[in-house]
Amino acid sequence: RKSMTIVALSLSFLTFCVTAIAAFFLTRYFTRPLEILSAAVDNLASGNLIMIDNIDKKDEFGNLAKSFNVMVNNLKIASEVQYNLIVEISNFNESLERKVEERTHTIQEQSQELEKQIMIAKKIQLSLLPEDVPKINGATLSFRYQPMMGVGGDFIDLDYKNENDLLLFICDVSGHGVPAAFLATMVKMSLQDCYEMKLSPAESLKKIHRSLQGKLSGHFLSAIYCHINLQDGIMTSANAGHLPMLKVGMKGEYEFINSKGRIICEAFKTNSEEVVTKLKIGDKIILYTDGITEARDKNQEMFG
Repeated sequence: RKSMTIVALSLSFLTFCVTAIAAFFLTRYFTRPLEILSAAVDNLASGNLIMIDNIDKKDEFGNLAKSFNVMVNNLKIASEVQYNLIVEISNFNESLERKVEERTHTIQEQSQELEKQIMIAKKIQLSLLPEDVPKINGATLSFRYQPMMGVGGDFIDLDYKNENDLLLFICDVSGHGVPAAFLATMVKMSLQDCYEMKLSPAESLKKIHRSLQGKLSGHFLSAIYCHINLQDGIMTSANAGHLPMLKVGMKGEYEFINSKGRIICEAFKTNSEEVVTKLKIGDKIILYTDGITEARDKNQEMFG
């Protein structure tokens, strides 16, 4: 009985040892792949794209490890594509910044050159305006010139060479800036010929039209030429598509003086007709451009 007890205990101990050893190896068999996968996931989380090496198993752990390696490989490819894209965008931004700087520098140079040209054109145009208002027997004359830009297309002129005749001229060249100023300069040159030739208002507008043919470049101008006899108060005027003159009496009564006449352009000839008006003592004659009629109040409504 004692021997049987020893044999039973020996067999139990031996069975326990075998079972423990088998359990240990089975545990290592199942936990080792999990440890490898866990370490690989930790590396991936820290930004290290490291694959799992030496995968020979064809069980679930092997399939899982292969799927993990495919994912890591795809991440590597995506990372390389992203890096290349970032490099291309960085190079494009640098190139774009250089182009913007170059373009900005060019625009600044052109702007400075344009400002110089505008200043020159402004000096030229201001030199065309009457330097001072002459003392006129029996009449008082005044004017105000205020262009919207540095250089505008509005232009006025007068001629008073004897005590009997006063010539007034006003025009509005379409557009603004240097082209309009140069056209006003050409009008001034043609106007001097009209004074010297002592042409009538309608004939003067026709001569200005002829002198500008081929030089308007798509622009046009409206104008009024007015001759006032200071002895008898007879005023003869001609209109080329301009806003009508305004005559205001001493008591505030007013009258618009208008006459037939097309604008001066290259499309067709002017057909200005003369109008004769008798002026009385105290009458005022007002010539103006659309800068007056298109003036607006704070609510952007025209004064009229």
